[in-house]
Amino acid sequence: MKKIEKNEASKLVIDKFKVAESYTNSFFTRFQGYYELFRSYLQSGKLPFRSNLFIPKTFEIIETVAPRIVQAQRTFKTLPVEGMDVANAEAYSDLLKFQFQATDMEDVIEEWVKETLIYGTGFIKITWGKNDMPYPESVDIFDIFPDPKARNLEEAKYIIHRVYRDIEDLESNPNYDKKVVAKLKKAGGSAEDNAERTQRLSVAGTTAEDKDRKRFEILEYWGKYNGEDYIIAVEKSGELLRCDKNPYKCGHPFIVARDQIIPHELYGIGEVEPIESLQNELNDLRNQRMDNVKLSLNNMWEVIAGGVQFEDELISRPGGVIHTTRPDALKPLDKNDVTQSGYNEEPIIKSDMERTTGANTAMAGALVSPMGGTQGGVLNRTATAYQGSINQGDKRFNAKVNQIKRGLIKAGRKFLELDQQFMDKPQVIRVVGKKGEQLIPVMPEDIKSNFDLTIEVEYLDEFQRLQQDQQIAQSMMNVPGFDLAKFMVDSLEKNGRKGVDRYLQEVPPKPPEPPKVNMSLKGDMMPDAVAQILDKREGIKSNPEVVAAAMRAEKQQEDKNTAEIRNKSADAVSKLSKKNEITKQA
Repeated sequence: MKKIEKNEASKLVIDKFKVAESYTNSFFTRFQGYYELFRSYLQSGKLPFRSNLFIPKTFEIIETVAPRIVQAQRTFKTLPVEGMDVANAEAYSDLLKFQFQATDMEDVIEEWVKETLIYGTGFIKITWGKNDMPYPESVDIFDIFPDPKARNLEEAKYIIHRVYRDIEDLESNPNYDKKVVAKLKKAGGSAEDNAERTQRLSVAGTTAEDKDRKRFEILEYWGKYNGEDYIIAVEKSGELLRCDKNPYKCGHPFIVARDQIIPHELYGIGEVEPIESLQNELNDLRNQRMDNVKLSLNNMWEVIAGGVQFEDELISRPGGVIHTTRPDALKPLDKNDVTQSGYNEEPIIKSDMERTTGANTAMAGALVSPMGGTQGGVLNRTATAYQGSINQGDKRFNAKVNQIKRGLIKAGRKFLELDQQFMDKPQVIRVVGKKGEQLIPVMPEDIKSNFDLTIEVEYLDEFQRLQQDQQIAQSMMNVPGFDLAKFMVDSLEKNGRKGVDRYLQEVPPKPPEPPKVNMSLKGDMMPDAVAQILDKREGIKSNPEVVAAAMRAEKQQEDKNTAEIRNKSADAVSKLSKKNEITKQA
């Protein structure tokens, strides 16, 4: 690449970064505030005797919603678009499940979901890894600088990912210009982190300063350059490390998830933003209430000048004495008791926060409503009431699950596209099926078909799944052939109750039915002879007395049937005769 082209590429990245940085500044400022609310961070009070409590309701809400999404059962299904290659589609479903486990995708999803709930938006990055499979990573939202004009990632002209790398990382990257890396090594890096991470660490009262470890701030540009898709890596000082055409046919490697979508906007709304003012109100109310309690227990005094000999004696203490020079030297300072009103207001604030987010106390596993006392009392007295309360939140919660579900489908498709492009040798995967654990090779040609990908997400907890299975069992109980015991064993094992089948007793076999005697075999034979014939035909030992009784019963039934047939025939003949007579008379 010519020197002027290098300068143009480097200038493009720096200029676009400045534009995107200006666009994201206001978002990052608000995100920092949401992070502090999630971490229950409160600055030290200016007045030493005032309460400075933070009530972690925001944390409670995030940690009520996040685990239900993260721990949901996810099942990817690969479907052949043309209706062919069903076996290959199933093979790729198994491969995708294996790759998710091998690349610790569950850990990535956990960070992705939690970041999405806190900030309203979360990003992950999926590239082709050194271990010959897709490599997913959770990306810090403060390190993503998108095209300000983009309403979604699909229409973004570029995305810049800011990363921090040690000199060893730069030297080991085969795509970086070795001369530029050597120049950067000679100049030295910086020990500073980005301002956003430094501020977040200050919430925990710590820093990440390490003067011996100096890193370099790299701007990875994924977007258009000279009309084509490029990846350009620039050190923040302007040194160009890489300028290559994007190697991925699927475009940039980023996927975004949003908690609550804002129409025509890239960034969404999380759980913290709508309850920010309510959390601050809750903190203020609790601190005011605690201050009022303190002042009630440690009273303030109105003192006449010179009326008290030693003002230190005004401090409350057991058995304390105050020496005064006159009877009216001091009197308690009057104040209003706001404690009871504070107790009444706090449940209302918490209830507002729960209604806003949909994360009610039942979803959190509590059995008492936030209103408490006579206003709320026990929330769930029966399993039905418990389930009903959960369903109230599930209507909102289901929408959040669908948002994450869309992101997971995009992630699965990104895995598929990268596998189809770069997988050039068989991958042996471990599959657990009806035949137990098996090792199955997946060939590169097996995944070249045109597949579609979908995902089923079941976020019900153990209690809800058991209730659902019980309802199915009740509705299927009287269906012929339905094995209730086997169904319940599968249900309990699915919900973590292993070895349930050992409690089942074997059902005793039904006693043999008495032998059936066919009158056509009997003829005029005696019961002993008929019994011998049945022994040979049925393969069982027959009792002549039982055979005789069966023969008599059959003979009685035969005589009864014969009599009924004769009576019906006589009636039919009689009716026919009457009809003929009427016809003749006419």
